[in-house]
Amino acid sequence: MVKILGRTQMLSQYSILESLDIIKSLGFDGVEICVERKDWSLNDLDALPVGEIRARVEELGLAPHSFSLHQDYIYDDELFEMSKQAIRMTSDFGTRVFVCSGGKLRTGDEDEWKLMAERTRLLVQVAEESDVLLAKEFEPNFITGTTAKLLRL
Repeated sequence: MVKILGRTQMLSQYSILESLDIIKSLGFDGVEICVERKDWSLNDLDALPVGEIRARVEELGLAPHSFSLHQDYIYDDELFEMSKQAIRMTSDFGTRVFVCSGGKLRTGDEDEWKLMAERTRLLVQVAEESDVLLAKEFEPNFITGTTAKLLRL
């Protein structure tokens, strides 16, 4: 069975709570709750109404669903720490799936690959401790930008 999920990031002119109703009204089966807004600015993790979001997702029957942060945790220490915090919060939203992406290629060399692999390994550890499934999204021109590189990772 195929499930189609909407992403709150694309509706950032609305609050996350409002976007859930819109996603449901558009016929989506589930939702990806994003830390980012459409302009890539970030919602404050500590200010998110997590309980209200979880309850609304459940009321609307939006499942499966995930929580996500699509930011460069490879080169940005603050975003790396935020990614770990977000992973720890994932189950509070009523999901076990956390989606992350990583960073764009800068050097393309082995050192960059090792840095990405090490930081991802640390996120995996946090995910395991939190009983969360880490979903690594890959995109062209990212360090993990191809299926082959994702399999290598």
